[in-house]
Amino acid sequence: MILVANPVASTVFVTLALVAVILVTSRKKNYTSIFPAQLSNELKGFAIIAIVFAHIGYLLVTPDSFLWPLSIFAGVGVNLFLFLSGYGLTLSAIKKRPTAMSTAKRLLKLFVPLWIVLILYFTLDYFVLGTVYSTDYMAKSFAGLFLRADAAQDVNSVLWYFSVVLFYYIVFPLIFIRRYIWLSALVLVAASTIIVFQDPVILHDVMRLYQVHILAFPIGMVVAWFVTDHRSKLQFFDTAKKYFNARLQKKSMIKKEAVHAGVVIALLLAIGYSAVNSSVDAQPLLEQLSSLLTMFLIIILFIIKRFEIGLFAVFGIVSFEVYLLHWPLMSRYDVLYAHAPAWLATVAYFGVILLLGYVLHRLSAIILTRLGVSTHKK
Repeated sequence: MILVANPVASTVFVTLALVAVILVTSRKKNYTSIFPAQLSNELKGFAIIAIVFAHIGYLLVTPDSFLWPLSIFAGVGVNLFLFLSGYGLTLSAIKKRPTAMSTAKRLLKLFVPLWIVLILYFTLDYFVLGTVYSTDYMAKSFAGLFLRADAAQDVNSVLWYFSVVLFYYIVFPLIFIRRYIWLSALVLVAASTIIVFQDPVILHDVMRLYQVHILAFPIGMVVAWFVTDHRSKLQFFDTAKKYFNARLQKKSMIKKEAVHAGVVIALLLAIGYSAVNSSVDAQPLLEQLSSLLTMFLIIILFIIKRFEIGLFAVFGIVSFEVYLLHWPLMSRYDVLYAHAPAWLATVAYFGVILLLGYVLHRLSAIILTRLGVSTHKK
């Protein structure tokens, strides 16, 4: 691991840089809906930035006081990704029932960037590090089966997450029932729980990671079902919104801003408390519920904020590509931490992985287009 000489001071510098970029890239909201695609991108961007901070702070450097508390949202970030996947897939399925062809195209969107990254790192590991992987291991990797999360043995130890997403993408169209989405979500929870409790030997090395993330995707399905039926399920929220708007209109602008600021501050304090007291390494269900609570508080904060954060939105667009690329680059092929102060290396790495993520995003789009798969979101 890389030793950081002044972890607290370095964390302050990284935090100041992060805040500065957030302020520079922020602008007033240009949407009025509760949960538009722009907000989803911002949340994905927050999630991937949080995950990268955690991987640096707890797996790459020592002491782990470097990047704390920026580094404590890894589980929340993973749950956000899974929640948004369940939410997005359900919204899409409500509009158009999933078919074998649409599922195949979705899977290609996952596999094409994965295959590019695997070819890159298998090649680099062989020619630069002299590392040789077994044929069986490489075949499973290209099939999306990552059964370990071992930084010393795996080509990319964070790819255990890919197998989870692959499972959901394959199972989702099989269990999806348009009229009973809540039942589909329960079936998915039941199937995931059975697998977790069976604890098959083949998944033993990653089972703990699965145990603390089995609820986020089904919850995303339920939320999508909830928000699409405006007449029955959102009537209460519409009524409440009109009531509070009417009350606030009677107050001065200063009082309205004070109320909004108070709510934001309360949410920030609640997020900080729940994240610090996150029950990590406790019982899996307790850890998962704690993480989901923090996740929902963050979602509420993003919904009520009055500005867009460009930094998060940009990272959100290439979040999947950044996830695929970042860990081997920093852990096995590091040049920045070896030659620059930790805070500067961290800031620089975010620029590098954003650029490489964009390149991978564009390259994948070209290949997918050649294969007849549209990469434009409708």
